[in-house]
Amino acid sequence: MSETNPFLKEIEPLYLGLVQVKMRVSTVEESFLTFEGLLRAMDASSPPTFKQDGKHFEFLCAKGFIPLMVREEFGRQVMSIGIVTHRRSGELREHSEVIINLDDSLKVSLDSEKGDGSFRFIFLTPEQASDILSQNLVFDSQSRLHYLNGIDEDTTAVESFGAMLKFALSDRATDIHIEPGPSPRIRYRIDGIMQTGDYDLASDMVRRLTALIKQRAKLKIDEHMIPQDGGITFNEDDIAKNQLLRNCSLRVSIMPTIHDPREYGEKVVLRVLHSKTEEYNLQKLGMAPDIQAVVANRIKEPKGLILVTGPTGSGKTTTLYAMLMAINDGTKNIVTVEDPVEVPLSGITQISVNQQVDLTFARALRSVLRQDPDVILIGEIRDRETVDIALSATNTGHLAFATLHADDSPATLLRLQRLGVGGESIAPNLKAIMSQRLIRRACHDCLGKYDAKEELFYLLGGDFLKSEVALHQARPGNMGCRHCGGKGYFGRSLLLEYWGIAHKERQMILDGVEDRNAYIKVAMEHGFKPMIYLAIDALMNGKTDIAEIKRSAVTEEEFLRHGKHIGVMINHSIENLSEARPKEG
Repeated sequence: MSETNPFLKEIEPLYLGLVQVKMRVSTVEESFLTFEGLLRAMDASSPPTFKQDGKHFEFLCAKGFIPLMVREEFGRQVMSIGIVTHRRSGELREHSEVIINLDDSLKVSLDSEKGDGSFRFIFLTPEQASDILSQNLVFDSQSRLHYLNGIDEDTTAVESFGAMLKFALSDRATDIHIEPGPSPRIRYRIDGIMQTGDYDLASDMVRRLTALIKQRAKLKIDEHMIPQDGGITFNEDDIAKNQLLRNCSLRVSIMPTIHDPREYGEKVVLRVLHSKTEEYNLQKLGMAPDIQAVVANRIKEPKGLILVTGPTGSGKTTTLYAMLMAINDGTKNIVTVEDPVEVPLSGITQISVNQQVDLTFARALRSVLRQDPDVILIGEIRDRETVDIALSATNTGHLAFATLHADDSPATLLRLQRLGVGGESIAPNLKAIMSQRLIRRACHDCLGKYDAKEELFYLLGGDFLKSEVALHQARPGNMGCRHCGGKGYFGRSLLLEYWGIAHKERQMILDGVEDRNAYIKVAMEHGFKPMIYLAIDALMNGKTDIAEIKRSAVTEEEFLRHGKHIGVMINHSIENLSEARPKEG
């Protein structure tokens, strides 16, 4: 029993008496943090129902029990009932009296018993009970909204939430992190980098924001000990207050941390999703023109497997959606299996995997193949079973897209082989592999110049660099820069490594070759440009600097492991490397 909670201490005899008979009881603070948290939970749930609504509701209230809401918990409908803690005279109710009256009242009103698992009980002060009943907060959502709007602290949380979204969207953030603790903070991922919001938070603001976000995402406000996932969409009233919310939604992830969630709240991550289909356009991805033309033709073929690989946050979903929308002309049955579905796409059937009901990628795909599909998107190939189904589908005349975790395009092929997939399955069905990265563009107003010869020599291991190699370098710190605000970078560019599997590589696959460099050598003979080549090209064209390349595209370890082999192949380009000229825009 908390010594710091006067109300809990005051009702201790009643609390302990009900706990002893195994009733699920808690205070408003324990379950909902605040009274407005309780009201938000009621707003996100269904109102209680009775055979004779008015009569039975009033009967229970007269006995000191206020039905509050009904919601699903672990697959069953559970009614939350408020127990008024004190008599009208001000005395604390006896636990024996509460138990007897409750048993009789539930039997009469709901033909149920308190211990059958269909109820949970919340202690209410007389003042809270009076507000709920006098202002009709159980059944009237408008009354609840009016009441909530009258609470200054709640209004502060709502306003903070709105301001946070406005900042995130105006600064192109992809994710918002709300972090609890004695020194709470809000951070934004902008151009792939975490940045802290330039403001202070009250110690309880994260707790209040968490409760608000749970309510908007229709999650359990009183659940603080396990992760929860959901989503938030915006209506016309929201958009009227912030036009940036149009065609946007949020994916919500909530996770408890070492900090007491009842005091500090939980860690919240909001992924910003853009549902405007114009965003998913091959022409807008930033592919090199020659690669875009090849991809556009490849995805028009009637069958085959196309794989997209890259780290989290590299834009794989955007690329996949853009390819689907490019062929979504109404003449094809397109089905996706994702974990989770990021953005609803018009004209496409989308399915979310659900591990809780054993709806895995493999199981969903087997069902999808009975739905007469032309095109299938597989959110991620995680095991041998899934890849076998994907290759079988392409072998029977379907076009399939999928992602797979691997470092680059050749490594993706090796990953398939190491999953145990035979060359006779891979060779005829695998059409192309794309590996991609997003690199920050150097701000053209904050560039410096330096001789990169020694650094490139170290990374590429080549002695073919005969003279000074002048490259630009981002120089953060110019806080007055109107473009980057002192970060040194603004916006991102796509590096897309495209490998169309040709006849020679197919024969190598059939022969069981597992030598990465051998595949690269043959692929480069017909135009394949590996990621290191694309990185050097980005440097030559002044898009970014070596520090950003090593951070987001090719690590120093990868340069040292593969750089010399690639450097020899592209030495002509390196020899002619001249001062990179910044591009306009």
